[in-house]
Amino acid sequence: MAEALSLASSLVALAGFAFQTSKSLYQVIESFKTTKRTVRELRYELDSLTQALATLQQAAANNEDQLVALKLPLLRCGKICKEFEEVINSCISHSHGQRASFRDWAKLQYMGGDIENIRITLAGYKATINIALGGATFRQANVTANVLDEYRQMIAEATSDLQDHLQGINERVESLEQKGPVQDSDADLSVIMEEKESTEHPPLSREEKARLDIIKEERDSITQCLSICAEASDLTGKARTNVFEDVTSSDDSHQLVVSTIGDLISARHIITGARSMQWLGQMSDDTLQQLSRSQKNISREQEDLGV
Repeated sequence: MAEALSLASSLVALAGFAFQTSKSLYQVIESFKTTKRTVRELRYELDSLTQALATLQQAAANNEDQLVALKLPLLRCGKICKEFEEVINSCISHSHGQRASFRDWAKLQYMGGDIENIRITLAGYKATINIALGGATFRQANVTANVLDEYRQMIAEATSDLQDHLQGINERVESLEQKGPVQDSDADLSVIMEEKESTEHPPLSREEKARLDIIKEERDSITQCLSICAEASDLTGKARTNVFEDVTSSDDSHQLVVSTIGDLISARHIITGARSMQWLGQMSDDTLQQLSRSQKNISREQEDLGV
């Protein structure tokens, strides 16, 4: 299925691919029933990733324009899950299919890293998906100041993790470059060297070129994730202002021009009549509800007194 998908595919198709492969990988890992910490953490990460992808699938059809930047991360996420499942199945075949006796988790390698590297990579994709979904919601609906602060914190943490991940890849590439040509080994499944033509090194073999394509795509994907985070951060930095102009209420009225979610308010030519009450500015939702209840009580008392 991955071979038939590309960046030209629809967002819905790519989200479906990533969802199915992550779910399949989760089921394979779950079937081992191992208590190893690194494997448990990867399983938990995959579970939360599939939940994020399920939410994305529901949102993709109606929000493709706002979520289109996720195409490359989704493609890479799906490929990683699919290819790592193939690595696991290959190890199972070497263990004569004995899942219960399979104990070589520490030897599993993909993208030049171990299971923890896989977990970190998938966590970065999950965070990016959630940030993109949050940005789509932020554009379409009002959110409270607390929610906005939590969203900013999520962006900051994801950005830091993605930068560390990218730096780790670059360090491994630099280390490999210093060693010269890399011998074939399971520990070096895809991390080779940056695409640099140099007379110091012999021409890349067909297998090495294929590996180079993988690492280039992963780098591009991580860079795209960082771009999504940067765009989301810029979005949260834009102060939203609710503009009210030429609002008039009659005598004996109650007029409120307020924001309960921390947005700024611009009010001009706000006029109210005689014996009226007027509130302008910021207030919490609880305060607004209390104010409403208080005014109802006052109105009842006035009715009882015949005012």
